Amino acid sequence: MKKLKNSTILMIAGAVFVLIGAVLYITQNKNQGYVKNSSDVISQDEAVALANETTLKIIDIYEDPTSVFKVEETKKEEPKIEEKTEENEEKNKEEPKEETEDPEKKTEPTEEPNEYEDYYVVLNYDEVVKAMFTENGIKELEETTFDGKNFIIKDEGKVYLLKEIPEDNRYKGNTITIGTTQVLKGSIASEITITTYKLEDDMLTYYAIVKNLSLVKKDDKWLVDGFYYNNK
Repeated sequence: MKKLKNSTILMIAGAVFVLIGAVLYITQNKNQGYVKNSSDVISQDEAVALANETTLKIIDIYEDPTSVFKVEETKKEEPKIEEKTEENEEKNKEEPKEETEDPEKKTEPTEEPNEYEDYYVVLNYDEVVKAMFTENGIKELEETTFDGKNFIIKDEGKVYLLKEIPEDNRYKGNTITIGTTQVLKGSIASEITITTYKLEDDMLTYYAIVKNLSLVKKDDKWLVDGFYYNNK
């Protein structure tokens, strides 16, 4: 009878240990966002913090590019001025002089319009975007337009970036809330809510803009795979 009692105690103790182990396993996986591969483990809290940090960086890309990129102003092409040399002086003497124009009818030369005057020239574009975006994320960035203007233009080996985007697409300084965040192996998907407001008829009207952020882990770095910025 005594031996049976001891066996029963051991069985109960074993069952308790198994139950505790199962609870710990489930809790650990829940906290890790159901990611089982140790190299890709990130907790739910870490994923939310990463989504928030990344969203702020994306906002800087669009709204405060000089804080992210090395840029320079686009320059207007200066008119070419013929250098005075003895050869040119002799040439001018030999050429017949054209009739002088009436000073009153003479018009001022017009400057050639600079098609990129609303853009910066970006000096370290590839370095920045490849450290932050996947190929898909870069494609999305380069296809973004605002009021018919491309945000990014590549022309003759240079990269141009729009200096200012429309007010309706400016989120810097507004409240950002990270909603439902799904963590899978090597990827994070978050719902981002940006609460903004407008002054209409002397009253503040609040708007909630919802966007989806997609992150992918590549070479031990979390990169933006999707975040469509334009509201239209």
